[in-house]
Amino acid sequence: MPFWLESVRIASPLMKKKFKIFRRTLLLVLVLIGIKAIIHNIGWDILEPTSLHTGILAGSVFVLGFILSTTHADYKESEKMPVTLTTAIESMYQDGLLFKQQYKKFPFDTYRQTLHDILELFRKDILDHKQRSLEKVQELSAFFMEMEKLGIPANYIVKLKQERNAIMQIIFRMHYLLRIQPLPSAFILVQALASLIVIMLLFTQVGGFAESAMVVGFFSFIYIYMLQLIRVMDIPFGASGSTQDDISLFLIKEEQSRLTKKSSSK
Repeated sequence: MPFWLESVRIASPLMKKKFKIFRRTLLLVLVLIGIKAIIHNIGWDILEPTSLHTGILAGSVFVLGFILSTTHADYKESEKMPVTLTTAIESMYQDGLLFKQQYKKFPFDTYRQTLHDILELFRKDILDHKQRSLEKVQELSAFFMEMEKLGIPANYIVKLKQERNAIMQIIFRMHYLLRIQPLPSAFILVQALASLIVIMLLFTQVGGFAESAMVVGFFSFIYIYMLQLIRVMDIPFGASGSTQDDISLFLIKEEQSRLTKKSSSK
């Protein structure tokens, strides 16, 4: 296969995800322009643009920006979760490797497999909205008890417990973000405002049909796109990378691969 065809084949799924919201928004905008054409032809666009229109548009944009900023804060927090989780798992693995070298009875293979399973279950929990990874994290307590019996210094055990607690906090936070929607009443307000504004523009005459259609298309595109973007950011971990805005879990996948390779090389 030629190089350029292979590049197109690889890039095609990425482009589909990248422009998914854009394509969906564009389709809805074209439908609205078609409705505008029908309203214009039957003479129902009887509203004249006034300063009130400007005030309504400006106010709705302010509310939309407020909701977007609130959702964006949770989205940025979710972006840190894979990094924090991977760092904690790798740190615990390195400590376990050190214990294995100094304490021959330490069950390192079972310990490493538990860390691997935590990563695997965390990814599955995102898709299933469950907390099976939390149960696996709680199994680490048995290793801490074994470490105490082997005489491992208490400061190492305390460090591992702190990292375990950090992992549990990530799991709880992830589960919480998947279950709730920030300011749901405000989002309903934005949806209502966007719908009313689009309806208002459909019945507003701005010069000829071309000018009116352009105004409807421009503002409806902004509102529809932003509403979909807020919805995507409400669910930062997509079901299967449904859009490019879904938070990537490649760090977790890479850490799983490293743990598997490290196991097979021993």
